[in-house]
Amino acid sequence: MTRRGFTAKGIVASGVSVIESPLTAKPVQGVERLPYKPEGYNYCTWRGHKIHYIVQGEGSLVVLIHGFGASAFHWRYNIP
Repeated sequence: MTRRGFTAKGIVASGVSVIESPLTAKPVQGVERLPYKPEGYNYCTWRGHKIHYIVQGEGSLVVLIHGFGASAFHWRYNIP
């Protein structure tokens, strides 16, 4: 197969992959963000470090731990 033929088939294949199916055509609902609390959130001290935590929602307990350089702001769309 030539490079030109390979490129043409790749373009056709990629064009076919973007055709909507009934499963992908459904509208996506927006995600609710973590609400702003002017009074602030909660802190505790662990081994001399100030730890910020948020209690939000109902149901089973879920602990979200972000990586170095991140913050609770990065979880704002994951915490209902």
